[in-house]
Amino acid sequence: MSQGGSERPGAACSARSTRGERAGARARAEWGLRGAAAIANADWYATAPLLAVLVPVLRTDVATLTLSIGGHLLGHGIALPVWGRLVDRFGARRALRAGLVVAALALAGSALCATVGVWIALRTLTGAAFAVVTPVTAVHYGTAATGVARQQAFATLVTVSSASAILAPLLIGTLDGPTVWRLVFAALALLTAGSVWATWALPEPALAERPVRGAGAGAVRHRRWCAVAAVGALEGATLLALPALLAPALTGAGVGGGQSAVVVAYGIGVFVSSLWLRHHVRLWAARSLLGLGGVCVVGASLVGGQRVSLTTLIPAAVLLGVAWSYLHTTLQAWLPRLLPEEARGTAASVFATSGMLSGALSVALAAPLLTRGMSTEVFTAGAVAGVLLTVGVLPLPRRCQDRCPERSPLPRPASGSWAAATAWRGAKAPPRRGADLRPAPPVETARRPLGTADRTPQRLAETPSKFADAK
Repeated sequence: MSQGGSERPGAACSARSTRGERAGARARAEWGLRGAAAIANADWYATAPLLAVLVPVLRTDVATLTLSIGGHLLGHGIALPVWGRLVDRFGARRALRAGLVVAALALAGSALCATVGVWIALRTLTGAAFAVVTPVTAVHYGTAATGVARQQAFATLVTVSSASAILAPLLIGTLDGPTVWRLVFAALALLTAGSVWATWALPEPALAERPVRGAGAGAVRHRRWCAVAAVGALEGATLLALPALLAPALTGAGVGGGQSAVVVAYGIGVFVSSLWLRHHVRLWAARSLLGLGGVCVVGASLVGGQRVSLTTLIPAAVLLGVAWSYLHTTLQAWLPRLLPEEARGTAASVFATSGMLSGALSVALAAPLLTRGMSTEVFTAGAVAGVLLTVGVLPLPRRCQDRCPERSPLPRPASGSWAAATAWRGAKAPPRRGADLRPAPPVETARRPLGTADRTPQRLAETPSKFADAK
């Protein structure tokens, strides 16, 4: 007995330390995933401020170097479906490690690059490697039990990413020197390698088995894939194209300066509204969040179409930032659930790819119109697309919940109603779909005589009185 009693405290301490280490590793992996998204965003926003420094070093012109930005975006868009398929096939953790390792090597090569051709190729490879973050976050955060938990996770991710998008150009602007760009990409390479170590213990969702589907299931899945792509295209024409058209609208109207102010206003709008979203997601329904985002898109388009000036485009940029936080994160939390669990990563990739292609096409079509002074027509078309997007996605949470009901975070109690159990726990969770709300019948317990196996404190307290009565 003494040996067993001496070993139990040590075993309990070791078990607690093991659980603590696992919890710490998971928390580090969560922040590592957010850090990977922030690094990818900083890498995208760090290229444009360095173009003037890169021109004499690589012995080329600005127009040629601008191809590296297009190559980064092209590689990102092409690699998204590939990474989504790999995530669904081999798991999120393996795909994330491979993508981040390739990104770290490409960034290190960019820091050592000396020719413009190699530079463009490495930037394209970097964009393709960082594309793995989108399907991994969709699959990882999509395993949360409720829509509130999923959207809070996406809101935190948007907050971190927008902060990196704001800080990266500001920090690069404070640096000076012909070799500062090498230090920037070397630091990004080191941070990416660190995120590989940080996400090593990322929890791996179980790979879903492909169920046997009956006749007609292929047509239903085809319609759902088309719905995901259509929503992504409408989002690209509004939430991606309109912010990119604000600065060209100022240039086309002959307004000198102010382009950077519009970009910063958009980033601040995304950052601040993502903080609000983390509070509102616990109070508002998903349809309310989608509706608010759609109203912001339409309002920004109407404000920007009135008169092109800083007094109108800065509020429009802030409204578009709010729309990105509320509308985009809600779509991230709900849209992939239209498809089966084994295709969630591919669904997120198709959604992002269609949005990027639609946004690029919209910018290419609208930019010549802005140079001719047709800003009213462009922003009116953006308002119409915003209305179509909002009307189309408002029924989305209900359809996703009907197809894949939410898992309740609280188990059903053994007795009593669900409302009583949630009130006792201090929660405001609705009952599960199809749950039995009738109170459970009381459990009859027979009174047993006092014995060695039933020495409860209450009966032990009653024992002396019984002996006294017997005497």
